[in-house]
Amino acid sequence: MCFCCTLCAMCLFESMAGVSVYQIKDGRADVYCEDGDVVAKVRIRSLDVELGRLKKAVKQGKAEIRVDADEARYHFMCNTAKGWKEIGSIECTMLSTEVVGGFTGVIIGMFAEGNDTATFTLPE
Repeated sequence: MCFCCTLCAMCLFESMAGVSVYQIKDGRADVYCEDGDVVAKVRIRSLDVELGRLKKAVKQGKAEIRVDADEARYHFMCNTAKGWKEIGSIECTMLSTEVVGGFTGVIIGMFAEGNDTATFTLPE
């Protein structure tokens, strides 16, 4: 069975905003805008690993990002002039109770920090 979920974020250049796949405090993966780049990163316990970075992908202070999920992987995406581009991906089991503990399931949500504005749009 295949499923897909998409959240999109637009952020100003000076702020940090993104979409997070969050299992518990010890396991999460994010795609976010930072310093003009779009970054995909995973944190499991105390280990931070950058999955990929799209340099200067934030244009005119905006970037469109999303997380797609299928039965095996989370895919961290950025919309470019040539269409959606995958920045990185991670196996779903890396954020499951089998690896990081906690409850069954994940929370997919948006986050922002900084002194500017972040605007999020949800699919209809």
